[in-house]
Amino acid sequence: MAHLLRCFLFCLLSECFIAFSLLNNHNFSAGNMSGELVTNDALENSNSFRQLLNQEALIRVALVQNVYSLMKDIMTLKNLMLMLETNLEKFKLVTEKTIFHLEAEIEKLKTENQRLKNDNVDKHRKLIPCDNETFQTVKDSISQMQKSFDTRLQMIEERKANVSSTAALETSLTKVSTEIERLQTIEAMKANVSSIAALETSLTKVSSQLGNLSKRVAFTAGVTSDSSSWNSGTLVYNKVINNVGGGYNPNTGIFTAPVEGDYVFYASIQSYGTYSIYVDIVLNGSRKVRAMAYVTNSNDQAETGTNLVTLKLQQGDTVWVKYYGGQGYDTFSDAPITTFSGFLI
Repeated sequence: MAHLLRCFLFCLLSECFIAFSLLNNHNFSAGNMSGELVTNDALENSNSFRQLLNQEALIRVALVQNVYSLMKDIMTLKNLMLMLETNLEKFKLVTEKTIFHLEAEIEKLKTENQRLKNDNVDKHRKLIPCDNETFQTVKDSISQMQKSFDTRLQMIEERKANVSSTAALETSLTKVSTEIERLQTIEAMKANVSSIAALETSLTKVSSQLGNLSKRVAFTAGVTSDSSSWNSGTLVYNKVINNVGGGYNPNTGIFTAPVEGDYVFYASIQSYGTYSIYVDIVLNGSRKVRAMAYVTNSNDQAETGTNLVTLKLQQGDTVWVKYYGGQGYDTFSDAPITTFSGFLI
């Protein structure tokens, strides 16, 4: 730039020197013709020519200043272009790194998804039609992910709007747009994998609930006819009111645990007239608790004895009510008083 300015000033001074020489020659010729006398017309022409030279010099100086300003603007624009190219390179590196991590994560999700699909094909066929709550959960999850994706897409569009429209930047933006489309595809695939994972989680919960239903155990049985002489053995409650799980046998009066767990048992017995009666709740032949309907005198009749116990049972363990002392028991046929109940906690 400085070299160009020096060349321009040198040319300007050369032209001024040539013009001054021509003026002197003109005056010399005119002096010879008129006997070396300068007329008023020659002076006026000389003054006009000097003014033209001065104006031309001013124009050239202004032109030099404009050229210098233009070169300065060109350098500024060049620096700006370099800065934009650097930013685009950084953005490209960050984008490539993000895409690499996303692709790795997608591969992991695909592998896990395929494994879960292979393990739960039958569960999908049986449980999906009746699980409306699961579909609502999946729908909400997809809607939330769509909102997040729209927010990210809007941020990228705002960045694109701030980039200059020059040819070089348009090429870079084309590359960025390609990467954005690739990210959109990855996000869509990730959303599908997440939805399938959420659905499979819900199906697992439903399957667990169905499994728990198969472990429900509860029963209540009662005696339909009284006895004044019963005094030994197992008390057989022949009327079954409820028997979930099928653990109680009304023919033997014995409950057999269908599954392992903690159980609650309750026995109630009504004394017959003035006779006292004692019974025990027995686990595998071992007496655990006793119910006593004790009559103190002839005026004291129809006493009730009850007791409750919690027992830890293994599958196949047996529980029943066994005679301990006294004799007889009372009851009703339609709504028994003397009863035996149990359930799994």
